[in-house]
Amino acid sequence: MEGDVSLAASVNWPNIGDFHDRKVALVIRDSLDDDSRQIMTAQHGNGMVHISWRAEKGGLMTDVEYRSARQPRAGTDEKGPQTFHPSRIGIEKKGDQFQLYISWQGEPMHPEGAPVMFKTNGPFYMGVGFTSHLPANVLTAKVADMVVENRAGAVR
Repeated sequence: MEGDVSLAASVNWPNIGDFHDRKVALVIRDSLDDDSRQIMTAQHGNGMVHISWRAEKGGLMTDVEYRSARQPRAGTDEKGPQTFHPSRIGIEKKGDQFQLYISWQGEPMHPEGAPVMFKTNGPFYMGVGFTSHLPANVLTAKVADMVVENRAGAVR
């Protein structure tokens, strides 16, 4: 794609459990290379949402996290703070500004945090991904109601 874009999805975690190291990501990237320049938003299994970017091919990711809470370990009597699992996340590109959008509890999508300045290098790829830091565990997420538009303003 090129120009301004909107990318959003509803995310549901059928088995919350103790699997905080899994995430659904909405990604915009220069290429399909593993170390491509990219910007993305992701929702983790514990409810944390972040926007992150890699400014240079092969470089490290920089991220800004929102509303993370520790969950009690499965099978224990631990009490932990309530964890919010946003009902919907999105990212919009308008010029060189990328804005994270969130619906925390079913309210209309709204901007979260300040826009991130990130310049794309020509046409780019957009997509959705799922990853886990625990490859031996089978983990599940449901992604629905995708918005993929070649214009800003469609996330809301």
